[in-house]
Amino acid sequence: MVKISVIIPVYNTQEYLRECIDSILNQNFKDIEIICINDGSTDNSQDILDEYHKKDIRFKVFTQKNQGLAKSRNVGLNHAKGEYVIFLDSDDYLKSDSLLKLYNIANKKNLDFAMFKIMNFDYKTHVKSTARYFDMKFLKNVRNKVFNWRDVKENFFNISVTATSKLFKRELLEDIRFPEGIIFEDNLFFIKALLKAERIYFLEDYLYLRRMRPDSITNSYYGDFKDCIKIYALIIDYFKEINSYEEFSVLIFNRQTRDIYQRFKQLSDEYKKEYFDLMKKDFLERFEELKSLKVFNNADERSLKIYNDALNLNSYNEFDLTIQLYDLTLKNEKLKEKYLNLKDKYLELSVDKK
Repeated sequence: MVKISVIIPVYNTQEYLRECIDSILNQNFKDIEIICINDGSTDNSQDILDEYHKKDIRFKVFTQKNQGLAKSRNVGLNHAKGEYVIFLDSDDYLKSDSLLKLYNIANKKNLDFAMFKIMNFDYKTHVKSTARYFDMKFLKNVRNKVFNWRDVKENFFNISVTATSKLFKRELLEDIRFPEGIIFEDNLFFIKALLKAERIYFLEDYLYLRRMRPDSITNSYYGDFKDCIKIYALIIDYFKEINSYEEFSVLIFNRQTRDIYQRFKQLSDEYKKEYFDLMKKDFLERFEELKSLKVFNNADERSLKIYNDALNLNSYNEFDLTIQLYDLTLKNEKLKEKYLNLKDKYLELSVDKK
């Protein structure tokens, strides 16, 4: 059996594709297969894939009409033969020792999946930067330990869902696929994997280099902004299906309201009214259910503010301003607290010097 299947969806990335593929071929871990899915590219990506396919028997190429990232990854999973699976976007690349490190730790500890950090870099300047979302410092209590979701339940919805920052045991994913025809597909896929896994490990190394460019697949949510609301409907349905919604209802509510508002903030004004109306409709439909589960009694203050203002305000502009004011007020209070703490420390130092 091949040790690792590397799944690479490809869509119009001829400029970066060789760097991506070479980063896999140049790994110091060689027991791999590389599965590339050309998702209807209109540039020279197919020619590049054919060239690599002729050179290396580990290379498999599948071509389909454009159906999106989720469909491409699912095709890759359906053809994967490896003991483990890793996903790579075709404009990104891996460090040369990534697969060796990941396989060794996964094999040694018999992991269901291993997580690792992602380093962003600017597509023009190549300046690198880290992101709190990928660093996940809140996992410090399980650092260098094998854990499962029960050990990190309070941070369940804070863990990065990004599929490209994990090495999965293929056996874990036998009945898990990405929801197709919708973006934010990583969310539901990862939740299913996280709930199913019993042995997880967080490797605190930056193994994946993620190219930040405005036209990448992962930055294309502006055209499908409504999918953020849709994906949470699917997530809630799944938790109900496995009879766990009541247990997770508060955690879901807190994350859902924050994420939906975050997408609202990122939209241009031409989309905000429509999105606000959809948000209000979705929140209203769940009101009685949330009330019966006593979610409002236990949710965090900011999530309740977003939810209540979305329901009670008629104008998306007014909603936008009230949440901005709330966030600025909160930020100001924290700065005041920080100032007072620094002032106290300064006074203590002054007294000591005397």
